Formats: sequence, C-alpha cells, structure tokens
Amino acid sequence: MTVTGIGKYGGEKELTFTIEKAVQTITASDLTLPYPESGKIMVSGNQGQLSYMSSDISVAEVDTSGNVTAKKVDTATITITAAETQNYKKTEKEITVTVVKGTQPITASDLSLTYPNSGQITVSGNKGSLTYKSSDTSVATVDSAGKVTAKSGGTAKITITAAETAQYNAASTTITVNVAKAAQSITAKASATVVFVGQTMSVSVTGAKGATSFKSSDTSIASVTSAGKVTAKNTGTVEITATSAATAQYNAASKRVTIKVVPAVTSSLTAANQVTGIKLTWKKVSGATGYKIYRNATLIKTITDGSTVTYTDAKANTNMSRYIYKVVAKGPAGDSPLARTVTAYRVDRPALSSVTNSAASVMTAKWTTIARVSGYQIKYSTSKTFASDIRTVDAYGRTTDTMRIGKLTRGKIYYVKIRAFKLVGNGVYWSEWSPARTVRISK
Repeated sequence: MTVTGIGKYGGEKELTFTIEKAVQTITASDLTLPYPESGKIMVSGNQGQLSYMSSDISVAEVDTSGNVTAKKVDTATITITAAETQNYKKTEKEITVTVVKGTQPITASDLSLTYPNSGQITVSGNKGSLTYKSSDTSVATVDSAGKVTAKSGGTAKITITAAETAQYNAASTTITVNVAKAAQSITAKASATVVFVGQTMSVSVTGAKGATSFKSSDTSIASVTSAGKVTAKNTGTVEITATSAATAQYNAASKRVTIKVVPAVTSSLTAANQVTGIKLTWKKVSGATGYKIYRNATLIKTITDGSTVTYTDAKANTNMSRYIYKVVAKGPAGDSPLARTVTAYRVDRPALSSVTNSAASVMTAKWTTIARVSGYQIKYSTSKTFASDIRTVDAYGRTTDTMRIGKLTRGKIYYVKIRAFKLVGNGVYWSEWSPARTVRISK
C-alpha cells in the first residue's frame, strides 16, 4: 500500500500487509435413519466443494453427494469436508448418523374358505420368523406354518406377527378369514311311491347333518309326521319335502319326493246272473274317479264316474261258463294296486211251463230244465210283490222238471217263480228268477 501526502503534507510511505483466508462456517444436522433406508445430509455455509466420509461403512455409507444409506443398527460419524478455496480455508464438520431398527413391511391377503376346507396364508415382506393367531378358533384355526382350517361358518381374524430381528422391529398385520357353510348332500327316499288311501309309508333321509323335518304339499291328500311317517288320506299327487336344518358348518338342504295316492280296493264285490249277462255290484271306493272291469284278466270296461257301482257284462251268456271278474278303482294319480275279484258261473234261468192246482191244497209246478245245473229253487207267496208270506223249496237234480207243493190254503192265489243253481265246491251260483206265474187253490 502506498500512502502519498496531499495539501500541506507531502511524502510517500509504502506499507505491506497480508489478508488471510476466512474459515468456512458450515452447518449440518445429525441424522437418524431406520434400517435400511437412506437420507441426505443437508449442508449450508460452505464455500468449497463438499466431500463426505463415514467412520464405519458397515453402519452407514455415504456417497459423494451426501446421501447416507443405513447398513446396520448402530451409530457412525460422518465427516463433512468443505474444500479450500481462494478466500476460504478447508473446513470439516462431523455429524452423527444413528441407524435404528426398521419396520418390517409385511403383507398378506384375506382368505375365503368353505367348510371343512383349508387354505394357506401367504406372507411377504417379513424379516423375522412368523407366528399366527386366530381371533375365533370355533370358526378357523391356524397352525404354525400359516395353514388355516375352516371349523364353522363365520368370520375370524388372523393376526400375523413377524418377530424382531437385529435390524427390524417386530411387526404385525391382520387378515380376515371368511368361512362359508358347506352344502349338505342329502337324499330322500320313499318306502313306496304309489300308495292307496288309508295306507301308511315312510320317507327316510340320509346324509343329513342337521335336524330333519318333513312337510306335505297337500295335507288333504297325505299327512306326514316329524318322523317321516306318511298317511294317505285322499287320491291325488303330493310332494313330501324333507329338510335338514342348517348347522354351524352346513347350510340347510331339502329334497322332495313325489307320492301318488290312488284309491283303495272296494270292500265288496258280488256277481249275479241276469236274464242276459252277469251283473257286478260293488261298494264305492273313497276318492275313486272311476273303475276298470276285467273279465278273465281282460279289460272289458272303463267306467269314468266314481259314483257308478254296478256293471252288467252282457256278453257273459254261455251257460255253465266260469267268469272271473276283477274291479280296480282308479283315481287322478293312477289306478289302485289292489283289486277285488269274484268268481261267477253263468246259469241260464229256467222257465215255468205251468203251475196247476193238481190236488186238494196242492199245486204242481213244471219247468223247462237247464243243462248241467245242480238243481232248482221254487219261491212262492200270496204277495204279488213277494213282500211277505214267502216260502221256498229246493229241487235237486238237473233233469228234475216237476214238483208238487202241498199244505196250501184253499181259496188263495199263489205267485210262483223258479231259478236254477249250480254247486261248485262250497259255492252256490244262482240263475235269475223266472217271471212269476199264478195259481188259485180252488181244491
């Protein structure tokens, strides 16, 4: 520096001095990093280029830009150096990097199971060993390997815990396990699918997991008890529904069986010879909508009126022929499995050729004979309608054609008719009565 005097002063003076470089005032804060994350050192006040060095790269590494990466849980010192410049001295700053345990980012997905199946929990992100716990073991259990087993329908929470390690804190997460009830595979079987009115049968159930119950679609046709006993009441078709109730593990299930209720058998069936043919008469069957008539196993007539209880087989006219008749009641759901049968022999009726007052208080009846009969029966009465004072007398032998009847009342008019009969075993088969003749007892 040169100093020169001015004004009243003169002269010059030269002086020499030194300007020293300034110290860089740099600032930076300590870092706390969770393993294995990274962080950046923020430095201010520096004039020269920065460089970084870690005291323990096994704990924390630092790059040329001041990015620090945690390597293990511990502490390390990071020395920050601001390089010397034209006006500033080289300056250093130390900060402490503390590496703490990290968080285990464990993840797992919810499970949906159907009883009694099992499923596996898949976990990712864990560093420590895993343990599992169910919030409701009655719904789902879980083993040490994460296998979940459904126990009943419902919802349970499974808590998954990853144990603490040298570098990580313990962590847990919760998933939801939804268990759906299983379907019951049941079968229902009827002991008979066709029954007649008044008959009982049963419906049985196999494979049921819950309590069983039964219901009839029409109790006027058939009723059913809680034990599955079915009573047929009227003709028609009915469905019996068997239900197995829901349980903790199974949904309710139902099966239906169809039962046809057909008429029962008529309580009586008789056959009587007519002038032409054989007349069948039976008692009405409850619920019947008609009847089928069979002669010698051949269907000869279908009656479509349930109130009709007679039928005359006009073609049964061969004398001494045996006919076996069967009557089957039919209903809206089908024919009865039962039938009433009757055996009949065609016996032609004889004719009275004459009735005379042949002696005192005696009449003599004469008739035309019928081949192969066992005998004849004569009926006489003083009542024109045979309503009272009725007497009968039998004449055995197919060739017999005359009979004397005594002890008659003089002055009375008697009405007389005759029929033939055929004896077969213990059975007696009668012909139709002949037209009546009259005789006055005048002797």
